[in-house]
Amino acid sequence: MYRLNGRAMKAGKADWTTPFDLKSITKDKLPTVEIVYSYQEASSGAINGFVADGAKGIVTAGTGAGGISTKMSAARAEAIKKGVFFVTTTRTGSGTMYPGTTDGIFAGDNLNAQHARLILLLSLAFSSDYDTIKGWFATYGTQSIGVDPSDISKHWAEVTIVKAIKDGIVSGYPDTSFKPNKNVTRGEFAVMLMNGLKPAGEGAKLAFADEKEIGTWAKNAVAQALKAGFIQGYDDGTFRPNEPITRTEMASMIAGAMNLKADSSAATGFTDDQDIPSWGKGAVFALKQAGVVSGSENIQYVPSGSTTRAEAVTVIINMLNKK
Repeated sequence: MYRLNGRAMKAGKADWTTPFDLKSITKDKLPTVEIVYSYQEASSGAINGFVADGAKGIVTAGTGAGGISTKMSAARAEAIKKGVFFVTTTRTGSGTMYPGTTDGIFAGDNLNAQHARLILLLSLAFSSDYDTIKGWFATYGTQSIGVDPSDISKHWAEVTIVKAIKDGIVSGYPDTSFKPNKNVTRGEFAVMLMNGLKPAGEGAKLAFADEKEIGTWAKNAVAQALKAGFIQGYDDGTFRPNEPITRTEMASMIAGAMNLKADSSAATGFTDDQDIPSWGKGAVFALKQAGVVSGSENIQYVPSGSTTRAEAVTVIINMLNKK
């Protein structure tokens, strides 16, 4: 569906076909699939109304924490219990698609709402199995070319980056690049981490002094991380979502997510061990012991250094492999 010119190059080949045999169905057999637009305080009326009218699928677009307003999110959860499938077409500011944490929600990648509706309609006409439809969206609803090979080709984290994108932890940019060496902000890392963990339920109420600086695309992830105890603000009551996350802050969040016991008196073995702040030393030590971060007696940890996108996804994938 996306980048049809690229797919046209496959015409006549086996991977050009789709499972949607339109000759085998009639118009009256097509399911009802609708589109709703969200904004920060949008009500649940649109979703409830479409479900009451018999909609089998709904595409959400617009804004809101996690790509959908709180009230719409609650209505969506109830609709999923009734067998309704959803597609989210909202891409966050970090370049991430935020599909939610429950079966029944598909990520629309770079599809606009109208194209996502068409694929969902066709999918539901031929299957009601979540994993099958998810596979179709991953195959027929995504870009044909993926991440620009020149951007990550031969990069030390190439394999991990590809896996992170496939697993929905992070996405590339519209120009097909990934920008592996770009620094990650605290808000962006919270989104990546929660995309990896896929927690269920609502997050904590945000009360940071700079809450308005937290983008709508990151608020749900920050709220969930706060509720889980993975993050905390600074002494002045701020969260500083747009500040680059330091390597020590990253370690603290990952250790919290893994429920690792942090011994602040332990020596990490890094040559700059004395520079690691006491509040984060235990986390760094625990992650090194768990094999999430690597190092030897002869290298530095650089605790105050920033974290790149490649480093962030590598640590998150390592964490998930150890859980």
